[in-house]
Amino acid sequence: MKSSLRKRIPAICLMATILLLTVSMMQVGCSKKKKDKFWLPPPAPPERPDVGGTVYNAAAAVGDLLSYQINTGTLEYSYAVLKGKNFGDYGNGTLTALGGFGPNVYSTSGNDTIALLPDKFALIGTVDGLLIAGVPEVSTPYNASQIEGYYNYVQYDIEGTDTPGVEWGTIRIDQGTWQAWEYIDGASVPDPPDAAGSWIDKGNGIVDIYFSFPYIKIGYMMVYTSGNDNILVLDQFYEKGMLIGVKQQPATSGDFDGVYDVLDTQGTALDTMTVAGANITGALGSSTIFYNIPWTGMITDGANLAGFFSPNGVFFGVNNLTPGAYYAVGGIKE
Repeated sequence: MKSSLRKRIPAICLMATILLLTVSMMQVGCSKKKKDKFWLPPPAPPERPDVGGTVYNAAAAVGDLLSYQINTGTLEYSYAVLKGKNFGDYGNGTLTALGGFGPNVYSTSGNDTIALLPDKFALIGTVDGLLIAGVPEVSTPYNASQIEGYYNYVQYDIEGTDTPGVEWGTIRIDQGTWQAWEYIDGASVPDPPDAAGSWIDKGNGIVDIYFSFPYIKIGYMMVYTSGNDNILVLDQFYEKGMLIGVKQQPATSGDFDGVYDVLDTQGTALDTMTVAGANITGALGSSTIFYNIPWTGMITDGANLAGFFSPNGVFFGVNNLTPGAYYAVGGIKE
């Protein structure tokens, strides 16, 4: 978060100063003649077609904020882009169950792929490599005690040059505030956070996230709450990316064994990854993973992969093999 946000702060402050000076000069120059001002309201977000089923508030790898509805009974889906690069886009269509994978994996009539942890987490891979992740919509404010604590996170973003960037670290959520540590465990080190700020819950399952200085909105937070199974999704429209996190807790070899249906930000076709203790095979090749490295709850292969498993069956990670060729990968346990 520091590398992709803090480096822009001087530019933000400079632009703000220029804007204030410009406005002041305009006021002086126009003091003899006053005119009524007319402000256009911001465009209304698109209305997502209602197809029934579960609504997921979701973030996309390019920073879009979406409302995504999935009805596994009638095999229908719909979506609307509420914020971001593709604002205003919306649509709906049909779902087809994909054989050879888990029971909650579908292809859409738009040729995208959906892997579900029903009513907990949705992972969507588009044909152009756009990865989308979401948690169920809620209609009341979050109970702060349910979302407070330390989370391990993995972030994928697209910088201003559209070059992918990745990082991982820890986030602490408290009543109305947040702190983040990049590449270290904020729960066990005395280091000050690399970034901090506040959050405001509007009661619709989409929480506004603000940076502390300068005081600007940098994104939105959504949470699936289930004790130690909490899943955190941040849409970072400012950094044009997304962040996925899970409650920090020890990871034990053997607890996550099984087959995962996997999607990534490269547009790779749906594939599977098999986890057996410290060994993984399939979509990410064959390698050994180390649990609780580089800190509690994280995993790594000691070379290119950094990520985590959650107790409820979610896998998320980033591959940092080659700078400029980073990608994110996520999976749902069958």
